[in-house]
Amino acid sequence: MNADFDYRLVKKTDVEIVYHTNILRILPKNSKVNFGKLTDVDGTEYQVSEVLIHTPAEHTIKGQKYDIELQVIHRAVKGEFKQKAVLSVLYQKRPGAIVQGFEEMDILNLPNPIFREGHNLLAKDFHIMKFLYNDDQYNAPPPFNYYKYRGSFTFPPCEEDVIWFVVADPLPIGSTAFVFLRDVPNPPKVKGGNGSGGPAGTVTYADNFDGTNREVQPIRARELFFFNRKNGCSPYVEKPAVPKGHYEKISKQGVKYFYVDSDKPSGIPGALVISKEEADGKVPGGRGNTDRYDIHA
Repeated sequence: MNADFDYRLVKKTDVEIVYHTNILRILPKNSKVNFGKLTDVDGTEYQVSEVLIHTPAEHTIKGQKYDIELQVIHRAVKGEFKQKAVLSVLYQKRPGAIVQGFEEMDILNLPNPIFREGHNLLAKDFHIMKFLYNDDQYNAPPPFNYYKYRGSFTFPPCEEDVIWFVVADPLPIGSTAFVFLRDVPNPPKVKGGNGSGGPAGTVTYADNFDGTNREVQPIRARELFFFNRKNGCSPYVEKPAVPKGHYEKISKQGVKYFYVDSDKPSGIPGALVISKEEADGKVPGGRGNTDRYDIHA
């Protein structure tokens, strides 16, 4: 049995993107907005509180480092109330790759250490699964492989009793999206009127020169579990791919023979003067229509 990730489509106007405590955060606009929930195998139910974007990633898989990590933060609302949960998605830069969730964000105007709040930054309504699946697959997403362990939050005060779900298959992210998400927390210095930066005698600079991640921590004695969607209690069977081809048709006008009672051509566009033999079918191409001397295609 695996955890149930039940996320909702939220109106873009009910979502805020802010820069707070040195990191990009995606938040519900108010307490009435619900991004969705996660239900673990023990029945504990967690509700999404926010989404964080780290650059570079805070997890490695088999020693491999990744460029970006998206973390969906959850708080327990039923069951083990002291527990928290995080769904983590890792990304690796690859030119031309598209992540729908990032593509629908105005990454050119994301908040940063100088301008910490962003408004109207989503082109479409928000859904967490858009960061894992493209097109309309996020509406009914298939299960995914993940690692699971008990740890802590990676940001102060680093609370314990956190159940981590790390998506086992990292995703590609386009170079442009990666560069903007990486550089948002580290903008260039803002120079003041006297050239030294900011108002006279001050310097405004980035909060994060080395990234917004915590250094990777050793696994130590933690138990690490792996969920394989094809080998679980209810194995997932992928549906056959639907062919992307299609049918087409061409409307073709038939050949019509007719007789013109004159020694001059009819003048009908496309009509050709032919012999009586061809019209009677006595030569190749004829249809056997006696006394019809013009052909109209």
